[in-house]
Amino acid sequence: MTAFPHELCSDADLAVGDDLRGSAARFDSFVVVEQRGSFGKEAAIDAVRALDPQRAGGLIAEPGLRPFAIRPVGRPESSGVRARFAGRTGPASWLAPVEALPAGAPPEERPAGIGWEPLFAVCTNGSRDRCCAIKSRELAVLLHRELDDPDAGDDACVVEVSHLGGHRFAPTMLVLPTGYAYGRLDVDTALEVAWAAQDGLVHPANLRGRADLEPAAQVADAHWRSELGAAAPIDAVRITATTGDSADTLVDAEVQGRAERLRLRWQPGPVIQQTLCGGKPIATGRWSMRAPAG
Repeated sequence: MTAFPHELCSDADLAVGDDLRGSAARFDSFVVVEQRGSFGKEAAIDAVRALDPQRAGGLIAEPGLRPFAIRPVGRPESSGVRARFAGRTGPASWLAPVEALPAGAPPEERPAGIGWEPLFAVCTNGSRDRCCAIKSRELAVLLHRELDDPDAGDDACVVEVSHLGGHRFAPTMLVLPTGYAYGRLDVDTALEVAWAAQDGLVHPANLRGRADLEPAAQVADAHWRSELGAAAPIDAVRITATTGDSADTLVDAEVQGRAERLRLRWQPGPVIQQTLCGGKPIATGRWSMRAPAG
């Protein structure tokens, strides 16, 4: 056990060399609910239940569906809850206004006539962890200032989000609908990520992973994208197979049309027992990888 009683958990995590790759929360589809005002620890579930208590249970229990609560940047004093968006992640990702969709979980295929502009969700939920409030709110404000028109209103592409998981990697941001999650962002890197996403590209810097991929595949995807160097289309890396277990995994892919394979292993690191943020002990580690012989 390692203690950092005078440091934020995100600073302690960085100090021990914890690997952010492979840490993106897993989900295949999503529903986004606007909840103005303060976020509680379970803000997303609370927001969905506030919409329609009878329907909420089915949405929350839908396999692979993740609810998110968002609010405009700046924590407006007005209150209220309303459904905003739904969609699916991955190579065939899409995002649509809820009113444009039938009731229930998002359909498997992109509805006819639906296009999308990316939504950049920055976690600012201090009720979950103080790092998200201390490190992420300023990032959300600066991104909003750079990317959104002052009168954007509901059309703003930068929002504050309730919880993304991985607060030890704060500041964290999720790009919807593709499902790519990023961590340890500064403003310049976050802007590069956003500009790339607006051009339909995935920026490789500070990449945690893509929501529809399991952890080892997230790591491999991030590795190959880093090797490509520049931002590339989502289909520049296409994961074709993942075999093995969490301790020893083979990931196969097509990287810009060529077959690639990596063997990945998780190597546990120090357990962070105590920080200024409190909370549960943080298990850290790193992924090792190599191209298998033959």
